[in-house]
Amino acid sequence: MNQWNAQYIKPLFQGRLGYEKRIEAAFMQAKLDGVQLLQMTFVPEIAFLSYTPIDEIKEKLDQYFAQNYFQSLDMLNLLFLPSKRKVEEKGLLLKA
Repeated sequence: MNQWNAQYIKPLFQGRLGYEKRIEAAFMQAKLDGVQLLQMTFVPEIAFLSYTPIDEIKEKLDQYFAQNYFQSLDMLNLLFLPSKRKVEEKGLLLKA
C-alpha cells in the first residue's frame, strides 16, 4: 500500500497543499466507508519508513526543515538518532 501511495498519490499532491488535500481525502473516504470515529494527528509530522537509508533521511530532513512547516518527527527506529540534534534545534516534537 505504501509503495502504491508513493507511486500514484504523492506525486500528484506534493508540498503543504498536497499534504492538506490528502488529509481531506482521508476524511472523505472514511465517511464513504462508514467510519464512526477517526483519529488523526493534525500536527504536520515527518515520518520515514524503517528501511529508509540514513543518507536519504539526512538529505530529506534538511529539505523539510527549510520549509519551517513540520512540527513533529516520528522516530520509527534508531536510525534517526544522528539527526536528533537538528530536530531539537528546529524545536520539533520527537515521537516514538
